[in-house]
Amino acid sequence: MSASERIAALYESTPKAALRQVLVIEYRCSAGCLLMHAWRTPEGVLWYRPRNTLSRQTAANELVDAARIKRTSDGERKWCSTGGSLDELLEFFGGDPTEGGLSLNCHHLRNVTVLCERLAADGTADPGHPTRATITP
Repeated sequence: MSASERIAALYESTPKAALRQVLVIEYRCSAGCLLMHAWRTPEGVLWYRPRNTLSRQTAANELVDAARIKRTSDGERKWCSTGGSLDELLEFFGGDPTEGGLSLNCHHLRNVTVLCERLAADGTADPGHPTRATITP
């Protein structure tokens, strides 16, 4: 199991009441779909993106077969939930918060990127009083 899968499994197995106490970021689309949650832990801020499903046409037209097979639960269009560390995301982009970000998806949004700079700022919210934002294209 990868680190991403472990963090997603941790999120999914934690009672919602416990998550609400440590939540620092909640992003949703304008229709209300959860795009991302982030919560504070002793090791730093962790993030979670829920699974999403693409249409067969979109999956076939936009995705590389090898990536689609590796990152979907059905090998085709049902993308697995993922998780990670905000610190590690920043490190991945060289520690520069103006570089890179996290791509968010749901039935209503495709590949909307939230920059590391915004994630880092929003992640400073007090646990239990998250930064809530509606993400639009």
